[in-house]
Amino acid sequence: MVVGESPATCTLKAPEPVGTPGFWKNSLRRDDNPHPGQVSKASSVRLADDAWQAQLLEDSGLSRAEAIRASLLASADDTSPKRWQNPEVAVTEFAEIAVEFRRRIEKTQWASMATVDSRARPRGRLVHPVWEEPVGWLATGRHSFKAQHLGRNPYVSLAYWDQSHEQVYIECRVAWVDDDAERQRLWDLYKTKPEGYPLEQFFKAPTHPEYGLLRIEPWRIELWNFNELFAGTAPTVWRMPLE
Repeated sequence: MVVGESPATCTLKAPEPVGTPGFWKNSLRRDDNPHPGQVSKASSVRLADDAWQAQLLEDSGLSRAEAIRASLLASADDTSPKRWQNPEVAVTEFAEIAVEFRRRIEKTQWASMATVDSRARPRGRLVHPVWEEPVGWLATGRHSFKAQHLGRNPYVSLAYWDQSHEQVYIECRVAWVDDDAERQRLWDLYKTKPEGYPLEQFFKAPTHPEYGLLRIEPWRIELWNFNELFAGTAPTVWRMPLE
């Protein structure tokens, strides 16, 4: 049965041969698909090439995100030479990604920040850090939910994403800064950084009791984008050297 057809108008069709494009397209529309129009792992959808990805988007009603998910599921065991031979392209010096990192964070500015609560449940929110690469800084409420989470677990994950599907993923440890001179310095720095803004929009002064300052110390930074995903190109990853 095709999704959208009523039982009264449904017509039975001869099944397409297994493995043909018609077989895979029809498998997306079966009644036993738990989410019509979406791809489940059980459907074993295989996207053979970019042309079939485009056809899937056009013919099956999948959104782009759903098509990406289908492509990833289908290529999880792909042994073709161009896909997933290397999980990442590692760089040893931050300088190798510094220019691209700065371009992307200036372009995006806002990042999603995930913390973990007392029951090990992740919680995300948008934040607006500034960077003195590779170290970052975040002005935030000193008694917020994130502050409670960080009191138990200081490790967070930051994700930058923009409309052109360029991503920066930052795994890091954060620490509160209580030194008055450093808090004043960052108060001024926030105004001058291209990705920054005047902190007066949220706090009256550097001495405001709710003005909290976090130092962001990344241990892993990943750069990736939409085109690299579909090309099977591994992301570029920098890790903080072990001391």
